[in-house]
Amino acid sequence: MESKCDICGKPAVATCSKCGIPLCSEHIEHGISIRTNAPTIDCPSCQVKMIKKVKKKSYILVIVFVVIAVIVILYFNSIFGFFA
Repeated sequence: MESKCDICGKPAVATCSKCGIPLCSEHIEHGISIRTNAPTIDCPSCQVKMIKKVKKKSYILVIVFVVIAVIVILYFNSIFGFFA
C-alpha cells in the first residue's frame, strides 16, 4: 500500500527525518545536515522547531561572546592601562 502525506493526503515521496510522518513533494522542508550533498528532510512543524532552537542557541552564543570579550578587555586594561 502506498503511503499518503499526513498533511494533504497526496502520495508521499519521503518521510520526515525527525518525526517520521510521510510527506508529499510540496510539504518537504530541507533541514540542516552534516552531509551537504543530501540535506535532511523535515516536515514544516519540525522545521519551525529547528529554527527556534538555532535562534535560541545563537542568542546564547552571542551573549557568551560579549561576556568573554568584556572580561578579556578588562583583563588587558588592568595590565596595559588602555583606559587610564
